[in-house]
Amino acid sequence: MTKVEQQASFLKDAARLVLQAEKFGLTVTGGELFRTQEQQDIHFKSGKSKLRHSTHQDRLAIDLNFFKKSSSGSLELTYNKADIQPLGDWWEKQNPLNKWGGNWSGFIDTPHFQRNEV
Repeated sequence: MTKVEQQASFLKDAARLVLQAEKFGLTVTGGELFRTQEQQDIHFKSGKSKLRHSTHQDRLAIDLNFFKKSSSGSLELTYNKADIQPLGDWWEKQNPLNKWGGNWSGFIDTPHFQRNEV
């Protein structure tokens, strides 16, 4: 499978991910899909990333913003693992190459969804 085919397949799954989030009571807005090496270096130096190269640079990862309704009915931003866990588990079941940052050991990255390269 070519890189373009992998990216296209990942993005189709990401579209389904956004739609699935609503079924779990989450509202989603876009975060980051593509990342330059310069931006990755900034994330690495600041501790926001543990890697010098990210799947974002390959367009095989996306960070999303998640909102859930509060008791007053307003939408509140959440990166709480428990809030996103059902969606992360769903994501990983869609394709054996799909990984959710909330299930990583050590560095937990709940907004991060990726496809490992073939």
